[in-house]
Amino acid sequence: MTGNKSEIARLIQVDTTFEPHFSIAELAAKWKLSRETVRQLVKDDPAVVKVRNGRRKAMTRYSVPASAASKIHTGLLNPTR
Repeated sequence: MTGNKSEIARLIQVDTTFEPHFSIAELAAKWKLSRETVRQLVKDDPAVVKVRNGRRKAMTRYSVPASAASKIHTGLLNPTR
């Protein structure tokens, strides 16, 4: 199979509609990190749902599926070098 990482990721995406979702505040409390740190970690993940109220980025709500949260947290525990 040929293709770049994003192509492969798009092909094997899992439907996260019916799994639990977490807010930034919930993950920050669970991981004992600041909300800003958690936001920086999740903001570019393709599985994270972003709901923007208005035009300002400050009004963006993030909904993080449990599978994406697990993947991000595992990456914190086992960083690649």
